[in-house]
Amino acid sequence: MQSISWSEITVIIGIISGLTAIIVSISSMLSKREQKVSAMSEIRTELRTISGNVNDIKTDMKELKTTVSYHAERLALVEASTKSAHKRIDRLEKLPENKEDLII
Repeated sequence: MQSISWSEITVIIGIISGLTAIIVSISSMLSKREQKVSAMSEIRTELRTISGNVNDIKTDMKELKTTVSYHAERLALVEASTKSAHKRIDRLEKLPENKEDLII
């Protein structure tokens, strides 16, 4: 039987160390890749949520514009009615207080 020399043992240990380093490196790369994929999935989910919220806000803004437009129309009608009422009140104030003072 031949005995294994120290140089052969050193070469075998070097090969095993090299293979172990390659395996660990590949494993680390795959782990980082999975982490990146997971992070990207979370980012996509958050973006979808934000997009949905923005769409909801747009819808709310359209409804709010419609409501403000309706209130603006109503306000214009109330202002016209108030102006008319003030004119009638002014005419009533100009009337004499005593009925006897009225000329018929």
